[in-house]
Amino acid sequence: LPAEAASSALAEAREGVGWLLRRVDLRGILIVSTVINLGFNAALTTVIYSLQMGGASPQVIGGLNAALGAVMLLGASAGPFLVTRVRAGVLALAGLALATLGIVLLPLVSTAPTIVAVLGGSVILLPALNAGLLGYMMVATPTELLGRVNSAAGFISMAAMPLAPLIAGLGLDLLGRTGTLLLAGAICVIAVGMALLTPSLRRIPTEADWAAHAEQFA
Repeated sequence: LPAEAASSALAEAREGVGWLLRRVDLRGILIVSTVINLGFNAALTTVIYSLQMGGASPQVIGGLNAALGAVMLLGASAGPFLVTRVRAGVLALAGLALATLGIVLLPLVSTAPTIVAVLGGSVILLPALNAGLLGYMMVATPTELLGRVNSAAGFISMAAMPLAPLIAGLGLDLLGRTGTLLLAGAICVIAVGMALLTPSLRRIPTEADWAAHAEQFA
């Protein structure tokens, strides 16, 4: 890129990140999303690694991922109904708590069917959670900043993702399967605690009232 274009892109990135971090309501969403993504994906990676180490076939591991995808699709079909009738803050807390419960229960199960049952139940509300929080973020962000803010939010919330395989690999080596899953569960519990301690997130209303709620933080 020419120096002028690179400088402009950097300035726009800084503007998006700066604006996002100044918004108390959106900053809470961002931090909680980053932490829960790390914990949940560390647990999922640990499960996959441990199945591989235990001799599970590629078909079994692929079937596990396919089953989770199917549950997510089912949850996504209910998302539009839920975000118009249930406060996004309530959906967020319920989705985070359910996902965390699934991770905490994972050390108790080891066969593919039971893992699918536990993880499948834990992700059913995640599509509605994402729809509520991301939808609110879109409403709260000025049109002229949407591209920059979306990019900044995506980058920050996914920044911890590369740590998930590291936690899983080192954890399995040093702590074993149970210890690593408990560590991932503890990270998820922290995310739930942060959400409970973030009033601006807990109080996000139903879709019809997003704009009025966002104006309080403008």
